[in-house]
Amino acid sequence: MGRAAGMLLLCLELASLPARAQDSAGSWTLDQLMQGLSQNKGGTVNFSEDQYDAMLTRPLHSSGVLVYAAPNRLEKDTLLPKPQSVIIDGATLTMRQANGRSRTIRLQDYPQIGVLVETLRATLGGDLAGLKNANDVSLKGTADQWQLTLTPDDPALRKLVKEIRISGSHFALLSVEVLQAGGDRSMMTIAKVSP
Repeated sequence: MGRAAGMLLLCLELASLPARAQDSAGSWTLDQLMQGLSQNKGGTVNFSEDQYDAMLTRPLHSSGVLVYAAPNRLEKDTLLPKPQSVIIDGATLTMRQANGRSRTIRLQDYPQIGVLVETLRATLGGDLAGLKNANDVSLKGTADQWQLTLTPDDPALRKLVKEIRISGSHFALLSVEVLQAGGDRSMMTIAKVSP
């Protein structure tokens, strides 16, 4: 999977920004989850990520900070092992390296990345119709412990991404796992920034 697409997918955990939790009693539905996620207007979380690649003997580990500003700005700032950033703002995606180099792409020039961005925005914005427009969507579990599974509809995108599994509790995400079509995967865990 391309670097921009991989980093983009892993920003999904920004949906973990706090929203009010509902009572965990009773059934937990996709509509309830998306309604709660739609209340997220922005914030900051810490992340820790392990990328598992068949070519490597051990996972690549990174950590940093994620920032979300509704409705369309996302920023992933990797601090370790080396500083770098991915910023999605409107119709552009910018990658910045610690050495000052940067690259900006227009999402319309890269349709698969554009689909991933729209999936990301639909998740963060609690837009169930938008999410279903590009994915098969399923939810299992309870309000206290749930898993949202996204399977891309686009055959070209499925050649890159097999499935995205987002786990959480109420309206906070705890982890995001991206399963790539070739067997590689990444696992990101999320923690709120201490006040």
